[in-house]
Amino acid sequence: MVSITIFVGGGVGIVWWPSSQTIAATQLQAKVLYDEANVNEAEVRHAAELQALTDRMADDVRALSGQASPSAATAATLALLNREARVFAIDVRSIVPTTAPTPAPSTALVGTPIEIDVGGHFRNLLAMVSDLPRHNVLIEVNDVSLDDDGDRSLRPVLSAKIHATVFRYHANTEEEMGYASKPL
Repeated sequence: MVSITIFVGGGVGIVWWPSSQTIAATQLQAKVLYDEANVNEAEVRHAAELQALTDRMADDVRALSGQASPSAATAATLALLNREARVFAIDVRSIVPTTAPTPAPSTALVGTPIEIDVGGHFRNLLAMVSDLPRHNVLIEVNDVSLDDDGDRSLRPVLSAKIHATVFRYHANTEEEMGYASKPL
């Protein structure tokens, strides 16, 4: 009986106890590595989000750089108003610059105030005004005035004057500076 007790006790002391300690250490190391893998995965996701944001910003700068001239900004604004008119069933009657271009707080942006005369149903006008600043044309809606267009039907047509500022990207490149210094 003593020999069985010594044999079992020796087996527990020599085999089971060290093995259980090794298993516990391995489990602890596995948990540490699992937590580290989760942290690394979160960092990879964050890096991917930052890369996507960087790509979007680069695309925005490229798009704005293409609108560096007043004619390019005007063409982009006209294309935007044409799309908005079709989408919201609005009649764009006129687009008139109201004063000279004004620089924005950032020296790279130049703003041109415009007045857009449109006609349409009330909800369509509101939807268009709220949607204008959400596109690749930098446009800020400053003021909207609504007038009755004389239509007394169930869905009256309103006339609206939208006062907005269209901004364009203006970089002072060496080439532009050279052209500006040459006499005409």
